[in-house]
Amino acid sequence: MAQEASHGYTLEQNYKDLSLFDSERGTKLEMIFRHVVELHPIINEVRVAYLDDELCDQGDYDGVPCVVFDEVGAYVAFGWKEWVLDSSPESVFTHRLQEVKQHLINKGYEIDPAMMLNIYIAHELGHTVDFAKLQKVYGENAYDVFMATVESDLWHMLPLAIPPSVAKVYWENNTGGYRTYLLSVGYTEESFKEFIKENTKIYGTLPTEKSADDFALATVSSLF
Repeated sequence: MAQEASHGYTLEQNYKDLSLFDSERGTKLEMIFRHVVELHPIINEVRVAYLDDELCDQGDYDGVPCVVFDEVGAYVAFGWKEWVLDSSPESVFTHRLQEVKQHLINKGYEIDPAMMLNIYIAHELGHTVDFAKLQKVYGENAYDVFMATVESDLWHMLPLAIPPSVAKVYWENNTGGYRTYLLSVGYTEESFKEFIKENTKIYGTLPTEKSADDFALATVSSLF
Protein backbone atom coordinates (compact mmCIF):
# COMPACT_ATOMS: atom_id res chain seq x y z
CA MET A 1 0.00 0.00 0.00
CA ALA A 2 1.32 3.46 -0.89
CA GLN A 3 2.34 5.67 1.98
CA GLU A 4 0.23 8.79 2.33
CA ALA A 5 1.05 11.93 4.26
CA SER A 6 -1.39 14.37 5.82
CA HIS A 7 -0.92 16.80 2.92
CA GLY A 8 -2.44 14.27 0.49
CA TYR A 9 0.83 13.26 -1.16
CA THR A 10 1.17 9.60 -2.11
CA LEU A 11 4.48 7.95 -2.78
CA GLU A 12 2.98 5.79 -5.54
CA GLN A 13 1.75 8.86 -7.42
CA ASN A 14 5.19 10.42 -7.13
CA TYR A 15 6.67 7.27 -8.67
CA LYS A 16 4.19 7.51 -11.55
CA ASP A 17 5.03 11.17 -12.16
CA LEU A 18 8.74 10.38 -12.25
CA SER A 19 8.13 7.42 -14.55
CA LEU A 20 6.41 9.73 -17.02
CA PHE A 21 9.31 12.18 -16.88
CA ASP A 22 11.73 9.27 -17.39
CA SER A 23 9.84 8.10 -20.48
CA GLU A 24 10.13 11.56 -22.02
CA ARG A 25 13.71 12.43 -21.01
CA GLY A 26 15.55 9.12 -20.78
CA THR A 27 16.31 9.47 -17.08
CA LYS A 28 15.94 6.81 -14.36
CA LEU A 29 14.55 8.96 -11.57
CA GLU A 30 11.73 6.64 -10.56
CA MET A 31 14.14 3.71 -10.23
CA ILE A 32 16.55 5.78 -8.15
CA PHE A 33 13.87 7.20 -5.85
CA ARG A 34 12.21 3.80 -5.39
CA HIS A 35 15.58 2.20 -4.58
CA VAL A 36 16.47 4.85 -1.99
CA VAL A 37 13.06 4.67 -0.28
CA GLU A 38 13.31 0.89 -0.07
CA LEU A 39 16.70 1.17 1.62
CA HIS A 40 15.73 4.19 3.74
CA PRO A 41 11.97 4.13 4.44
CA ILE A 42 12.59 7.00 6.83
CA ILE A 43 12.19 9.31 3.78
CA ASN A 44 8.93 7.85 2.50
CA GLU A 45 7.22 11.26 2.66
CA VAL A 46 9.93 13.12 0.77
CA ARG A 47 8.69 14.52 -2.52
CA VAL A 48 10.64 14.55 -5.78
CA ALA A 49 9.09 16.88 -8.29
CA TYR A 50 9.72 18.96 -11.40
CA LEU A 51 10.45 22.63 -10.83
CA ASP A 52 6.95 23.96 -11.66
CA ASP A 53 5.02 21.07 -10.09
CA GLU A 54 2.54 22.12 -7.38
CA LEU A 55 3.69 19.11 -5.35
CA CYS A 56 6.59 21.20 -4.07
CA ASP A 57 4.71 24.49 -3.84
CA GLN A 58 4.44 24.03 -0.10
CA GLY A 59 4.25 27.53 1.29
CA ASP A 60 5.52 27.35 4.86
CA TYR A 61 7.80 24.44 5.66
CA ASP A 62 5.67 21.49 6.84
CA GLY A 63 8.47 19.19 8.00
CA VAL A 64 8.91 17.36 4.71
CA PRO A 65 11.76 18.32 2.35
CA CYS A 66 11.22 18.29 -1.39
CA VAL A 67 13.80 17.48 -4.06
CA VAL A 68 13.10 19.92 -6.88
CA PHE A 69 14.63 19.41 -10.31
CA ASP A 70 14.60 20.53 -13.92
CA GLU A 71 16.46 19.20 -16.95
CA VAL A 72 19.88 20.34 -15.77
CA GLY A 73 19.98 20.35 -12.00
CA ALA A 74 18.34 19.80 -8.63
CA TYR A 75 18.18 21.17 -5.11
CA VAL A 76 16.46 20.51 -1.80
CA ALA A 77 13.63 22.82 -0.73
CA PHE A 78 12.03 23.08 2.69
CA GLY A 79 8.83 24.92 1.79
CA TRP A 80 9.65 28.58 1.37
CA LYS A 81 13.09 27.93 2.87
CA GLU A 82 15.10 26.98 -0.18
CA TRP A 83 18.51 25.41 0.04
CA VAL A 84 20.11 25.97 -3.34
CA LEU A 85 22.87 23.50 -4.15
CA ASP A 86 25.48 23.62 -6.85
CA SER A 87 24.18 21.66 -9.83
CA SER A 88 26.20 23.15 -12.65
CA PRO A 89 27.50 20.32 -14.87
CA GLU A 90 30.66 22.11 -15.92
CA SER A 91 31.73 22.68 -12.32
CA VAL A 92 30.40 19.62 -10.51
CA PHE A 93 31.65 17.09 -13.03
CA THR A 94 35.00 18.80 -13.47
CA HIS A 95 35.86 19.08 -9.80
CA ARG A 96 33.54 16.63 -8.02
CA LEU A 97 31.81 13.27 -8.31
CA GLN A 98 34.75 11.81 -10.19
CA GLU A 99 34.28 8.36 -8.66
CA VAL A 100 30.66 8.28 -9.80
CA LYS A 101 31.64 9.44 -13.26
CA GLN A 102 34.44 6.88 -13.55
CA HIS A 103 32.18 4.05 -12.39
CA LEU A 104 29.67 4.86 -15.12
CA ILE A 105 32.34 5.19 -17.80
CA ASN A 106 33.80 1.82 -16.77
CA LYS A 107 30.34 0.30 -17.13
CA GLY A 108 29.97 1.76 -20.62
CA TYR A 109 27.49 4.53 -19.80
CA GLU A 110 27.57 7.93 -21.47
CA ILE A 111 27.66 10.90 -19.11
CA ASP A 112 24.89 12.78 -20.90
CA PRO A 113 22.42 15.28 -19.37
CA ALA A 114 19.99 12.49 -18.44
CA MET A 115 22.68 10.59 -16.57
CA MET A 116 23.91 13.74 -14.85
CA LEU A 117 20.38 14.40 -13.60
CA ASN A 118 20.21 10.83 -12.29
CA ILE A 119 23.33 11.54 -10.26
CA TYR A 120 22.07 14.90 -9.00
CA ILE A 121 18.86 13.29 -7.77
CA ALA A 122 20.81 10.55 -5.99
CA HIS A 123 22.96 13.24 -4.37
CA GLU A 124 19.97 15.31 -3.21
CA LEU A 125 18.23 12.22 -1.85
CA GLY A 126 21.37 11.67 0.21
CA HIS A 127 20.76 15.07 1.80
CA THR A 128 17.16 14.11 2.61
CA VAL A 129 18.30 10.88 4.30
CA ASP A 130 20.77 12.85 6.42
CA PHE A 131 18.04 15.35 7.26
CA ALA A 132 15.55 12.61 8.20
CA LYS A 133 18.09 11.20 10.63
CA LEU A 134 18.39 14.62 12.25
CA GLN A 135 14.60 14.81 12.50
CA LYS A 136 14.56 11.65 14.59
CA VAL A 137 16.85 13.35 17.09
CA TYR A 138 15.84 17.02 16.94
CA GLY A 139 12.22 16.85 15.76
CA GLU A 140 10.88 20.20 14.57
CA ASN A 141 14.25 21.82 15.25
CA ALA A 142 15.99 19.60 12.67
CA TYR A 143 15.94 22.26 9.94
CA ASP A 144 17.69 24.82 12.13
CA VAL A 145 20.30 22.25 13.20
CA PHE A 146 20.79 21.16 9.58
CA MET A 147 21.28 24.68 8.29
CA ALA A 148 23.51 25.68 11.20
CA THR A 149 25.81 22.80 10.27
CA VAL A 150 25.83 23.78 6.60
CA GLU A 151 26.39 27.46 7.27
CA SER A 152 29.15 26.74 9.77
CA ASP A 153 30.91 24.57 7.20
CA LEU A 154 30.49 27.19 4.49
CA TRP A 155 31.70 30.04 6.65
CA HIS A 156 34.85 28.32 7.83
CA MET A 157 35.91 26.42 4.73
CA LEU A 158 34.80 28.12 1.51
CA PRO A 159 36.84 30.94 -0.03
CA LEU A 160 33.60 32.74 -0.99
CA ALA A 161 31.71 31.65 2.16
CA ILE A 162 28.65 30.57 0.15
CA PRO A 163 27.89 27.69 -2.26
CA PRO A 164 29.35 28.14 -5.77
CA SER A 165 25.92 28.17 -7.42
CA VAL A 166 24.75 30.98 -5.14
CA ALA A 167 27.94 32.97 -5.66
CA LYS A 168 27.54 32.72 -9.45
CA VAL A 169 23.94 33.94 -9.32
CA TYR A 170 24.88 36.78 -6.97
CA TRP A 171 27.74 37.80 -9.27
CA GLU A 172 25.68 37.65 -12.45
CA ASN A 173 22.76 39.61 -10.95
CA ASN A 174 24.88 41.80 -8.66
CA THR A 175 22.54 40.74 -5.86
CA GLY A 176 22.75 43.21 -3.00
CA GLY A 177 25.74 44.81 -4.68
CA TYR A 178 27.71 41.54 -4.45
CA ARG A 179 29.66 42.01 -7.71
CA THR A 180 30.16 45.71 -7.07
CA TYR A 181 31.71 44.98 -3.69
CA LEU A 182 34.00 42.22 -4.96
CA LEU A 183 35.18 44.42 -7.83
CA SER A 184 35.90 47.21 -5.33
CA VAL A 185 38.20 44.95 -3.30
CA GLY A 186 40.19 43.74 -6.29
CA TYR A 187 38.27 40.89 -7.91
CA THR A 188 38.04 40.69 -11.70
CA GLU A 189 35.86 38.51 -13.91
CA GLU A 190 38.75 36.07 -14.34
CA SER A 191 39.79 35.98 -10.69
CA PHE A 192 36.17 35.41 -9.65
CA LYS A 193 35.98 32.41 -12.03
CA GLU A 194 39.13 31.00 -10.43
CA PHE A 195 37.63 31.44 -6.97
CA ILE A 196 34.48 29.65 -8.17
CA LYS A 197 36.62 26.69 -9.28
CA GLU A 198 38.36 26.59 -5.91
CA ASN A 199 35.03 27.06 -4.12
CA THR A 200 33.55 24.10 -6.00
CA LYS A 201 36.46 21.81 -5.09
CA ILE A 202 36.29 22.71 -1.41
CA TYR A 203 32.47 22.66 -1.37
CA GLY A 204 32.62 18.98 -2.28
CA THR A 205 34.76 18.29 0.81
CA LEU A 206 32.30 19.83 3.28
CA PRO A 207 30.93 17.09 5.57
CA THR A 208 27.35 17.67 4.38
CA GLU A 209 28.35 17.56 0.70
CA LYS A 210 30.81 14.68 1.06
CA SER A 211 28.08 12.62 2.70
CA ALA A 212 25.69 13.27 -0.21
CA ASP A 213 28.40 12.60 -2.81
CA ASP A 214 29.19 9.28 -1.13
CA PHE A 215 25.50 8.47 -1.06
CA ALA A 216 25.24 9.20 -4.79
CA LEU A 217 28.20 6.90 -5.47
CA ALA A 218 26.67 4.05 -3.46
CA THR A 219 23.28 4.51 -5.13
CA VAL A 220 24.61 4.74 -8.67
CA SER A 221 26.98 1.80 -8.12
CA SER A 222 24.04 -0.33 -6.98
CA LEU A 223 21.81 0.53 -9.93
CA PHE A 224 24.09 1.07 -12.95
